[in-house]
Amino acid sequence: MGSLRGSEALTAIAWARSNDQLVEGSLASRLSKARMWHSLFQHHDGVTGTARDNVVIDYAQKMIMALNNSAHVLQQSIAHLLRTPQISPMDVEAVYFSLDEIRY
Repeated sequence: MGSLRGSEALTAIAWARSNDQLVEGSLASRLSKARMWHSLFQHHDGVTGTARDNVVIDYAQKMIMALNNSAHVLQQSIAHLLRTPQISPMDVEAVYFSLDEIRY
């Protein structure tokens, strides 16, 4: 859930700095789907563990996609905020840097 909230916050900041690509098109769609899949996972069967096996697998796949979408929007927002105005428009499908979740 933290990556989703971080993505939403940084997207809002980047959007305020005039990057309409972050609220229109594929990035907005990715963020919207991430919200939807996070809320689906919070359904009582997902939280209590009373769902059937095939439903649990579906929940897991959707949660992974939600995390990936959140991470992509997050790195796009950060790249937009760090770039200089002279650089050409950003590619919304490009990966400018990795957001590995490694803990030591």
